[in-house]
Amino acid sequence: PELQQHAPSARLISAKLIGQAGEVAGGSPGVIVVDFASDEEFAVVERVLAAVGPTIRGSESLVLEVNSAVAEEMVRVERVVRARLTTLELPRAAVDSALTTMAAGVLRAVATGTCGPFLQRFVDADAAQNS
Repeated sequence: PELQQHAPSARLISAKLIGQAGEVAGGSPGVIVVDFASDEEFAVVERVLAAVGPTIRGSESLVLEVNSAVAEEMVRVERVVRARLTTLELPRAAVDSALTTMAAGVLRAVATGTCGPFLQRFVDADAAQNS
């Protein structure tokens, strides 16, 4: 109601981000999910936020479900990998580096299908084991 008093022609739409804000700010693509927008409003959001990544239609709850699923699994994976690396008696800095650079890079390469030969061996072995 207050917005309508100050800007009677303003329209609000719901737009949420699938992605981690820090990664998107660093240049990784996110996906903008727009709910309750006309075709014209959707086109404006799509044009204005094109640098962020693609824009799709969907519910706000979908974004929460996607981001929650990824966050839950990545927290679990970090704990498991940290425990495994700790058995190697590495300095904490080496473990942290493996988790923040190696793990992130591996996940990005697997997700985008850009694995090099070293990583592809693990992808192929996992596929064979889980097929």
